[in-house]
Amino acid sequence: MHSIPVDADTFFIHDLVVVAKARKQGIAKRLLAMSLDVARSTGLNTATLISVEDSFRFWRTMGFEQVKAEGNPQVEKILSAYQDTARYMQIRL
Repeated sequence: MHSIPVDADTFFIHDLVVVAKARKQGIAKRLLAMSLDVARSTGLNTATLISVEDSFRFWRTMGFEQVKAEGNPQVEKILSAYQDTARYMQIRL
């Protein structure tokens, strides 16, 4: 098991996937809510992710907002590994 670095302030969501036959049951919302609760309880103050493959609307409904990459070298570097439609998003915890 890995420990959280002392200076960590952001929870990065890499993947959240629900198998097709289990969709439309609110499982993704519950998984996200539980994950964000854990992040809050460990003292993190934001959660971030890269929205890909038409997931932007889903993340918007979950409260995430798009963060502009221009002028932020870390975000620009992360987005450069993805397609042009990828968007960097975050939510305050």
